[in-house]
Amino acid sequence: LPSSRNLYVFNGDFVDRGAHSCEVVFILMAFKILFPQAVILNRGNHEATDINEEMGFCAECTRKYNRDMWVRFSDAFRYLPLCVTINDEIFVVHGGLCWEDVTLEQINKIKRDHLHPPYESNMEDLLWSDPMDVDEETGIEFKGRGKNDQRNDAGCLFGCDVVDRFFNDNGRLNLIVRSHECVDAGYEWFFEVPHSTALALAC
Repeated sequence: LPSSRNLYVFNGDFVDRGAHSCEVVFILMAFKILFPQAVILNRGNHEATDINEEMGFCAECTRKYNRDMWVRFSDAFRYLPLCVTINDEIFVVHGGLCWEDVTLEQINKIKRDHLHPPYESNMEDLLWSDPMDVDEETGIEFKGRGKNDQRNDAGCLFGCDVVDRFFNDNGRLNLIVRSHECVDAGYEWFFEVPHSTALALAC
Protein backbone atom coordinates (compact mmCIF):
# COMPACT_ATOMS: atom_id res chain seq x y z
CA LEU A 1 0.00 0.00 0.00
CA PRO A 2 1.08 3.61 -0.44
CA SER A 3 3.12 5.02 2.45
CA SER A 4 5.85 7.56 3.19
CA ARG A 5 8.35 4.92 2.06
CA ASN A 6 6.29 3.68 -0.89
CA LEU A 7 5.06 6.59 -2.99
CA TYR A 8 2.81 6.15 -6.02
CA VAL A 9 2.69 8.48 -9.04
CA PHE A 10 -0.11 7.91 -11.55
CA ASN A 11 0.76 9.90 -14.65
CA GLY A 12 -2.55 10.70 -16.32
CA ASP A 13 -4.98 9.19 -18.80
CA PHE A 14 -7.05 7.44 -16.15
CA VAL A 15 -10.05 7.43 -18.49
CA ASP A 16 -10.86 6.38 -22.06
CA ARG A 17 -8.79 3.21 -21.63
CA GLY A 18 -11.50 0.57 -21.60
CA ALA A 19 -14.96 0.04 -20.17
CA HIS A 20 -14.09 0.66 -16.50
CA SER A 21 -12.87 4.25 -16.39
CA CYS A 22 -15.33 5.17 -13.63
CA GLU A 23 -14.06 2.40 -11.40
CA VAL A 24 -10.43 3.32 -12.10
CA VAL A 25 -11.03 6.94 -11.10
CA PHE A 26 -13.00 5.95 -7.99
CA ILE A 27 -10.12 3.73 -6.85
CA LEU A 28 -7.46 6.36 -7.55
CA MET A 29 -9.41 9.04 -5.73
CA ALA A 30 -9.99 6.71 -2.79
CA PHE A 31 -6.23 6.09 -2.62
CA LYS A 32 -5.62 9.85 -2.72
CA ILE A 33 -8.06 10.40 0.16
CA LEU A 34 -6.61 7.55 2.23
CA PHE A 35 -2.95 8.34 1.51
CA PRO A 36 -2.87 12.04 0.53
CA GLN A 37 0.91 12.44 0.94
CA ALA A 38 1.82 9.15 -0.71
CA VAL A 39 -0.35 9.19 -3.87
CA ILE A 40 0.08 11.71 -6.69
CA LEU A 41 -2.40 11.91 -9.56
CA ASN A 42 -0.96 13.86 -12.49
CA ARG A 43 -3.32 15.07 -15.17
CA GLY A 44 -3.18 13.59 -18.65
CA ASN A 45 -4.60 14.90 -21.90
CA HIS A 46 -7.67 12.67 -21.49
CA GLU A 47 -8.60 14.34 -18.20
CA ALA A 48 -10.20 17.04 -20.35
CA THR A 49 -13.81 17.43 -21.40
CA ASP A 50 -13.11 18.05 -25.08
CA ILE A 51 -11.27 14.70 -25.32
CA ASN A 52 -13.13 12.33 -23.00
CA GLU A 53 -16.56 13.51 -24.11
CA GLU A 54 -15.62 12.27 -27.58
CA MET A 55 -13.55 9.21 -26.59
CA GLY A 56 -16.04 7.43 -24.35
CA PHE A 57 -15.72 8.51 -20.72
CA CYS A 58 -18.74 10.81 -20.82
CA ALA A 59 -20.88 8.06 -22.35
CA GLU A 60 -19.66 5.57 -19.72
CA CYS A 61 -20.54 7.94 -16.86
CA THR A 62 -23.97 8.64 -18.36
CA ARG A 63 -24.66 4.94 -18.91
CA LYS A 64 -23.59 3.85 -15.44
CA TYR A 65 -24.76 6.88 -13.47
CA ASN A 66 -25.84 10.13 -15.17
CA ARG A 67 -24.28 13.08 -16.98
CA ASP A 68 -23.91 14.93 -13.68
CA MET A 69 -21.39 12.31 -12.57
CA TRP A 70 -19.24 13.14 -15.61
CA VAL A 71 -19.53 16.85 -14.74
CA ARG A 72 -18.35 16.13 -11.19
CA PHE A 73 -15.41 14.07 -12.42
CA SER A 74 -14.52 16.86 -14.86
CA ASP A 75 -14.57 19.43 -12.07
CA ALA A 76 -12.16 17.28 -10.04
CA PHE A 77 -9.80 16.83 -13.01
CA ARG A 78 -9.42 20.62 -13.27
CA TYR A 79 -7.28 20.67 -10.13
CA LEU A 80 -4.96 17.76 -10.78
CA PRO A 81 -1.29 18.73 -10.95
CA LEU A 82 0.30 18.91 -14.39
CA CYS A 83 3.61 17.43 -13.26
CA VAL A 84 5.66 16.44 -10.23
CA THR A 85 9.36 16.32 -9.41
CA ILE A 86 10.94 13.44 -7.51
CA ASN A 87 13.96 14.19 -5.29
CA ASP A 88 14.51 17.37 -7.35
CA GLU A 89 16.02 15.16 -10.08
CA ILE A 90 13.16 13.52 -11.98
CA PHE A 91 10.48 15.49 -13.83
CA VAL A 92 7.28 13.45 -14.28
CA VAL A 93 4.78 14.84 -16.80
CA HIS A 94 2.17 13.21 -19.01
CA GLY A 95 3.17 14.78 -22.31
CA GLY A 96 6.42 16.68 -22.63
CA LEU A 97 8.08 20.05 -22.84
CA CYS A 98 6.72 23.38 -24.06
CA TRP A 99 7.10 25.44 -27.22
CA GLU A 100 9.07 27.93 -25.13
CA ASP A 101 11.79 27.32 -22.57
CA VAL A 102 10.18 27.34 -19.12
CA THR A 103 11.32 26.89 -15.54
CA LEU A 104 9.64 24.88 -12.81
CA GLU A 105 8.72 28.16 -11.17
CA GLN A 106 6.86 29.24 -14.32
CA ILE A 107 5.13 25.86 -14.55
CA ASN A 108 3.99 26.19 -10.95
CA LYS A 109 2.28 29.46 -11.84
CA ILE A 110 0.18 27.98 -14.68
CA LYS A 111 -3.54 28.46 -14.05
CA ARG A 112 -4.66 24.87 -14.48
CA ASP A 113 -8.32 24.91 -13.40
CA HIS A 114 -9.62 24.51 -16.96
CA LEU A 115 -12.02 21.82 -18.14
CA HIS A 116 -9.62 21.39 -21.04
CA PRO A 117 -6.27 23.10 -21.68
CA PRO A 118 -6.38 26.41 -23.53
CA TYR A 119 -5.24 26.20 -27.14
CA GLU A 120 -1.53 26.88 -27.71
CA SER A 121 -0.81 27.20 -23.99
CA ASN A 122 1.99 25.83 -21.84
CA MET A 123 -0.64 23.68 -20.14
CA GLU A 124 -1.56 22.10 -23.47
CA ASP A 125 2.11 21.53 -24.26
CA LEU A 126 2.78 19.70 -21.00
CA LEU A 127 -0.12 17.33 -21.70
CA TRP A 128 0.41 16.75 -25.42
CA SER A 129 4.06 17.22 -26.52
CA ASP A 130 6.27 14.36 -27.73
CA PRO A 131 10.05 13.88 -28.10
CA MET A 132 11.64 13.40 -31.50
CA ASP A 133 15.15 12.00 -31.90
CA VAL A 134 15.44 11.72 -35.70
CA ASP A 135 13.83 13.92 -38.33
CA GLU A 136 11.61 11.57 -40.33
CA GLU A 137 12.10 13.54 -43.57
CA THR A 138 15.89 13.96 -43.48
CA GLY A 139 16.98 11.02 -41.30
CA ILE A 140 19.27 13.27 -39.28
CA GLU A 141 19.11 14.23 -35.62
CA PHE A 142 16.08 16.35 -34.76
CA LYS A 143 16.88 19.64 -33.04
CA GLY A 144 14.69 22.33 -31.58
CA ARG A 145 10.92 22.16 -31.77
CA GLY A 146 8.40 21.39 -34.49
CA LYS A 147 4.72 20.98 -35.17
CA ASN A 148 3.13 17.85 -33.74
CA ASP A 149 1.12 16.82 -36.81
CA GLN A 150 0.05 13.46 -35.35
CA ARG A 151 -1.63 15.31 -32.46
CA ASN A 152 -3.45 17.86 -34.64
CA ASP A 153 -0.76 20.38 -33.68
CA ALA A 154 -1.50 20.06 -29.95
CA GLY A 155 1.78 20.54 -28.11
CA CYS A 156 5.04 20.23 -30.02
CA LEU A 157 7.81 17.86 -31.00
CA PHE A 158 11.06 18.57 -29.16
CA GLY A 159 14.64 17.43 -29.57
CA CYS A 160 17.44 16.56 -27.16
CA ASP A 161 18.76 20.13 -27.19
CA VAL A 162 15.45 21.33 -25.72
CA VAL A 163 15.76 18.73 -22.96
CA ASP A 164 19.36 19.83 -22.24
CA ARG A 165 18.26 23.44 -21.83
CA PHE A 166 15.35 22.42 -19.60
CA PHE A 167 17.75 20.53 -17.33
CA ASN A 168 20.26 23.41 -17.30
CA ASP A 169 17.52 25.88 -16.37
CA ASN A 170 16.07 23.73 -13.58
CA GLY A 171 18.65 22.81 -10.99
CA ARG A 172 19.38 19.13 -10.51
CA LEU A 173 16.85 17.68 -12.98
CA ASN A 174 18.41 14.95 -15.10
CA LEU A 175 15.54 12.70 -16.17
CA ILE A 176 12.07 13.15 -17.65
CA VAL A 177 9.45 10.42 -17.28
CA ARG A 178 6.33 10.66 -19.41
CA SER A 179 3.34 8.50 -20.34
CA HIS A 180 1.78 9.96 -23.47
CA GLU A 181 2.84 7.27 -25.94
CA CYS A 182 2.31 3.53 -25.82
CA VAL A 183 5.46 1.49 -26.48
CA ASP A 184 5.63 -2.27 -26.93
CA ALA A 185 8.11 -2.98 -24.14
CA GLY A 186 6.27 -0.81 -21.61
CA TYR A 187 9.09 1.76 -21.57
CA GLU A 188 11.59 3.22 -23.99
CA TRP A 189 14.67 5.43 -23.67
CA PHE A 190 15.15 8.47 -25.86
CA PHE A 191 18.25 10.60 -26.36
CA GLU A 192 20.77 8.02 -25.18
CA VAL A 193 24.55 8.41 -25.39
CA PRO A 194 26.46 10.34 -26.66
CA HIS A 195 24.04 12.87 -25.17
CA SER A 196 24.34 13.62 -21.48
CA THR A 197 20.59 13.41 -21.00
CA ALA A 198 18.04 10.62 -21.19
CA LEU A 199 14.32 10.83 -21.61
CA ALA A 200 12.23 7.89 -20.44
CA LEU A 201 8.97 7.03 -22.11
CA ALA A 202 6.77 5.03 -19.79
CA CYS A 203 3.24 3.79 -20.22
